[in-house]
Amino acid sequence: MAERPAGVRPWTPHRIATAVGVWLALTLVAVPLVLYAVGPLLQKRDQRRLLDEIRVEIRRAAGAEDSFSEREVVTVAPGRGHPVAIVDIPDLRLQQVVVEGAGPQETRRGPGHVPGTAGLGQPGNSAVVARRSAFGGSFGALADLARGDEILVTTTQGASVYEVEQVRDVTLVGGKGTIPATTTTAPTTTTTDGDPAAPAPAALAAPASTAATARPAAGSGGRVSTDELYGPTPDDRLTLVTSDSRWPLATDRATVVVAGLTELPFEPTPQAGRSLGEDGRGRDPGAWLPLALAVAAYGATSAAAAWVYRHGRARSAYLLTAPPLLAATFLMAETVARVLPAWA
Repeated sequence: MAERPAGVRPWTPHRIATAVGVWLALTLVAVPLVLYAVGPLLQKRDQRRLLDEIRVEIRRAAGAEDSFSEREVVTVAPGRGHPVAIVDIPDLRLQQVVVEGAGPQETRRGPGHVPGTAGLGQPGNSAVVARRSAFGGSFGALADLARGDEILVTTTQGASVYEVEQVRDVTLVGGKGTIPATTTTAPTTTTTDGDPAAPAPAALAAPASTAATARPAAGSGGRVSTDELYGPTPDDRLTLVTSDSRWPLATDRATVVVAGLTELPFEPTPQAGRSLGEDGRGRDPGAWLPLALAVAAYGATSAAAAWVYRHGRARSAYLLTAPPLLAATFLMAETVARVLPAWA
C-alpha cells in the first residue's frame, strides 16, 4: 500500500487526544442513530415476518373450526418471541403483532405480552408492554388515547374489542421484575419446552375477591406497583404499558392505558409464568459479556481503520474500512439495546 506524502504531521499527544475525542463523539452519535433511525426499519421487517406467521396460524385455526374434526385443545404456553395476537388501534393508526415476552429481545420486534398475565381476549388482566422510542417506538403515542377509544385484538381464537377506560401517567413502585404473590401458589402448566414448572396466569388463578384490590383507581397520576399492573383483576381488561419518558434509562414512570373487554372472553389457554425483569423495565442480564466483546471489536476495528488511513490513500482506506466499521457499529448498538430497559 502506498505511503502518505512526507509532509504529514506526526502524531503528538494533543493530536491523539483530539482524535480519541472525535472518535468517542462519533460513537455517541452512531449508537442512537442505529437504535432510533435504523431500528424502526429492522422492527418493520420483523413485524412483516410475524404478521405472515400469525396469519397462517389464524387461517389454520379458522379451518379447524369450520371442519368436522374435533378442535385441537391448546395444552402448552406460547414460547418467548412467538406471535400471539394482532393489535389494531385505529385512533393511533397503529397495527402491531404482539409477541410473547416482555424482555428487550422481544420488544425490539414489537409489543410484548407480559407472561403470567391472561392471554389476549381471555378472562382477566392481559398486559402488553412496548417501547416508547427505540426500534420504532410502537407505543410512542399511547398517551394520545382517550376514554372510549377502541382497541381490536385478533388471536387464533377470534377477534375481541376493548374500550379504553383509563389513560394515566403513574409512578411505579417496588423492585423491577416483581412477581405477583399469587403466581407462587398457582397451579403449574406445561410450557413450550415441556417444563411443568411454569405457573398458570395469575389472572386466572386468583379468585375475584382477592383480585378486587388490583384495579387502579380512576384518574391520573399516583403510585402503582407492578403487582397492580400485572396482577389478577375481577374484570376482563387489556393493560397497555410503556415508559412516559424518552430518556432511554428511565424506569420509574409509566404511561398506562386500561381498556375493558366489551364482550364475552374466549376460553383461557395455558400461560407461562413471569420471570424477574419481565415488567417492561428489565434488561437482558446475559448481554454484558456480548457487549464487552462488541465494544472490544468496535475499538479494534476503529484502531485498524485509523492505521489504514494513516498509511494508505484516502479513497482506498475508505473502501477498506467503511464496511467493517459499519458492521462493528451496528453490532455494538444492537448489544447496547439489550442492556437498556425493554420499554425504552
